Amino acid sequence: MAEETTAFANGLIFDGVSAELREGCVRVAAGVIVEAGERPEPGDQVIDCRGRTVVPGLIDAHFHAYGAGLSLMEIETSPVSYLALAGARRLAGALGRGFTTVRDP
Repeated sequence: MAEETTAFANGLIFDGVSAELREGCVRVAAGVIVEAGERPEPGDQVIDCRGRTVVPGLIDAHFHAYGAGLSLMEIETSPVSYLALAGARRLAGALGRGFTTVRDP
């Protein structure tokens, strides 16, 4: 069975090298970018980006998801469930800003 490919079409592509955005299509298979080309291929699942910018996942090498408060006493005495919820919200915010990888020291 062939791997399904998702094509992010009609986007402005930021490639991390060029200063200019270019119009095109980013094709992804099995979670890996396989092509940044002009258009989807037949059989691709197409997501229309409608002129939005497509960027590679960003990496934050120093991120505090669970210990972001300034008061260590507050962090140490808070219920673990609260810290988990607050951390999940911070991680969701980072994902919304384009960060797909974080290192939480």
